[in-house]
Amino acid sequence: MIDAIATCVDSLPCDTAGPVYPRGDRQEYRFYLAEQRLRLPVLFCGQHQFMTWAGFIHRESVEAGHHAGKEPCRIEASFCLAGGIWYQVVDGITALCRESRVWMMVQESSHYYQVMTRQRTMPVATPYADLPAGW
Repeated sequence: MIDAIATCVDSLPCDTAGPVYPRGDRQEYRFYLAEQRLRLPVLFCGQHQFMTWAGFIHRESVEAGHHAGKEPCRIEASFCLAGGIWYQVVDGITALCRESRVWMMVQESSHYYQVMTRQRTMPVATPYADLPAGW
């Protein structure tokens, strides 16, 4: 599973008032999923907002229709931390939200991801605009 995400400071329209960390020539905010009452940066219906972290949802359960009432959104992440490895995320992480809560969508790890992070699941990196109808 994911331990943390990082978001470039310049990709958010507002100040999170959290600590800023350097990464090369950019600065980023880091969000550790073990924090209590964690709020993650989310893009939902074209609006940037912060939603309360609610956990993980497996892609297969979404495809099976077990999450009616939850809406697709994107967690604004530039990097993820898993298995002690920070790696770059290109288009954010696919998620579902409801009532200001957000669930990160995960799926079975690819062989490469499992070797790199030693994790059995990985985030679904499908861009928000490419989600199938009905999600």
